[in-house]
Amino acid sequence: MPRLCLSVGNTTLDNIFSDIDYANAKGVEFLEIRFDLIKETAALTVLNDHLIAKKISKLISYSNDNGINIIGTKRGTENSARFGFLKSLVEIGIHFVDIELDILERYLIKEFILFARSKNSKVILSVHDNSKPINLRDTIQYYIDSSFFGADFFKIADTANSSEDALNTLEKNQKLTKIKTEDSSTFPDFTVFSMGEKGKITRVLSLFYGSSLAYCSSPSGITAPGQIGVDEFRSEYLKVSGAYKF
Repeated sequence: MPRLCLSVGNTTLDNIFSDIDYANAKGVEFLEIRFDLIKETAALTVLNDHLIAKKISKLISYSNDNGINIIGTKRGTENSARFGFLKSLVEIGIHFVDIELDILERYLIKEFILFARSKNSKVILSVHDNSKPINLRDTIQYYIDSSFFGADFFKIADTANSSEDALNTLEKNQKLTKIKTEDSSTFPDFTVFSMGEKGKITRVLSLFYGSSLAYCSSPSGITAPGQIGVDEFRSEYLKVSGAYKF
């Protein structure tokens, strides 16, 4: 079965402990916390609240006990605020941070990755488009950039508005797979899929075309359009596995 990430938002920090239990029970390896969708942290620019920082530290410790890797990210806020908040997460020992490749000056990205590495955190460089597809040329360039900056993982989540857009998402996976195969020591693992109803199928099919991780919704609800739960995802994955030979 593929590696899965439970995406958590629209809840409180206290409730995330039960999400970690849920991920552990379902055999899910990663749990993404959308801090922009968490009640206590949505408006924070840095973790300057001691009680909140302490609670996040406890979440990280609890996830360690359960064999779950925590990915921290924050979207939709002003760039410098996002940057400062993610640095705060690294300071308290989060396993992974997801920072958007297309929102920061290039020197800041390199600086951030070096900082995270010095604290034993890993970095996912990501690109999102909530309204339309990201074309193949830009996808390849972003992937090359992620390699140049030394990212540990690369992610693109765009939006499919048609069946053709969904097919193009699979082509993007194929192209990145070819690039990675030719130089696996330089290029990071990646996940490329499309959001929205038309893109829902790419969350499953992308894994057959090169993506190495799939994002699923948590019991708290979806954090992105087209997201599906762990059980539904695995059911669809098995159907595809049985129907096609890739």
